[in-house]
Order: sequence, then C-alpha cells, then structure tokens
Amino acid sequence: MAVRHTITKVLKGMDYQANLLLDEYNNRIKIKDYMGRPDQVIRAIKDLSDQMNMGKVIYFAKDKDKNAFEERGFIEEGKIEGFYNGQNACCLSFFSDEKRRYSDHPDEEDKILETALNVKTKENREAAKDYIIREAGQGDAEEIAKLFESVFITYPTPMHQPQYIERVMESKILFMVAENKRGEMISAGSAEINREYFNAEITDCATKQAYRGKGVLSSIILSLEVALAHQGIKTLYSLSRAMSYGMNIILSRNNYQYAGRMIKNCNIMGDFEDLNLWVKSI
Repeated sequence: MAVRHTITKVLKGMDYQANLLLDEYNNRIKIKDYMGRPDQVIRAIKDLSDQMNMGKVIYFAKDKDKNAFEERGFIEEGKIEGFYNGQNACCLSFFSDEKRRYSDHPDEEDKILETALNVKTKENREAAKDYIIREAGQGDAEEIAKLFESVFITYPTPMHQPQYIERVMESKILFMVAENKRGEMISAGSAEINREYFNAEITDCATKQAYRGKGVLSSIILSLEVALAHQGIKTLYSLSRAMSYGMNIILSRNNYQYAGRMIKNCNIMGDFEDLNLWVKSI
C-alpha cells in the first residue's frame, strides 16, 4: 500500500490567498491561514469543496475571524485556549455534506464523556514497574507501524506505513514508546509540534489490548509533556474518539479539559467518527 499524503494547496484570487490542506482520505479541507477578504476566501473554498466532493471544511480561527466565518455557515465545534501563542483558537467547521453534520451516537457519546469527566486524578504506580518509557527513533518505525496495524482497522493518517513514520519523525513529530521487560513495544504516543505558536497535539496513541487500563499510555503522555515543556511548548490539545471510554478517561485523568466535539471529523476504525477535544496548559 502506498503512503497517503495530505496535499498542500494555495488558493489565489484577486482579493485573497488561502493556504489549504486537502485531505481526501478523511474527506475534508483544512484552512491553515489566509489573507484578504474572508467572503472571497470562503466562497472559493466552498466551490473547491464541492468540486472535490469533500464533506467538511475545518478552520482553527483567531477571534478576529470568527464572526466572518460564522456569518457564512461555519459553526464553532470547540475552542483551544492559548493555541496561537496565548491567543485562543475557535475550531470552526463547515459541512459541505449535510449528512456529515449530525452525530450517529450523541447519547452514548455524552454518557462516555460524563464518565470521563467524573474520574479522579490518580497514578498507577504498580504498572510503572512493568515497562519502560523512552523516546522513539527512526529505527522504531517498523514496530510502531505494526502496533497501529494491530490496533486500528483504519486510521486518519498512514501510521501503518514505516516510511511515513520515518518522514514525520524528521520534521515535527516526537514519539514516545513503552516496552515491557522482554523489550516488546506495547504502546506508543506522539506530539505534533507547532513551534511557531508554541502548541502541540497529543496524538497517534495506541496500546496493545493486554496492557490497556494499566496506566501505560498515561505514562507516555506525561513523558511527552515533560519533553514538550523543555522545548517551550505552552498549550497541548488532543482529539479522542468520542465513542472510546479509554482515551477520554486517560485525558481527563491527566487534567486535560474538555473543550468541544468535532462531528464526523476523520476516518478511523472504518467509519467517520466524532472526536472530543481536550486542552491543557503546561
């Protein structure tokens, strides 16, 4: 299987320019930034979305942009406090495909969220004896890929592909892995770092079935936080599957704050799923 790439595109007109990420696998467009008249930008992006048959457009907007986009059909699905080096980001979405606008399991997702919000912060010291946490390098790419292949039917990025993992390690993604006493990789997690705005996304988390519920992934996230703090990162955020008890509980237990839900945001586990947004300042 070939590595899937997200395509970068610059959309230009007389009165605007927009830098976009075209993500066909997840059937969405992400607006990175833009210059010029927002009405012209939005019209052009909507036209492009229709031409490419995309289902969703996403923009992490600064406060000054929010009204212009909401007036033209975007809705706020979440907020990341401090995302832009101290300024908040409004997570705005436009649904080109009306069917993608509505959750399939809202009641169940609310129940999972309520459970996660009610957990108490605690440490699992017993489990800490059973594994070690370390930073991963390119030599670990094949094992990380095998781990993701064993855990996920489909995943929003090509984490099943060692060459993709090697490539992102070279740029902006920090990986931590856990190994048991036999040296077998049992869990992994990463941080996608935005050095311009001093934020990072905690993402690409996977744990083998036999080691879930033992605090392994919490230890990985803590190790990522320590490393990121040393690099001057101030704001962390993470998107967890709204239908997953495990990851939502882990983030809540580690003092991440619930900040919204992004509906049918990506292709994971064989379908478009809702993602809960969690945010933490460090």
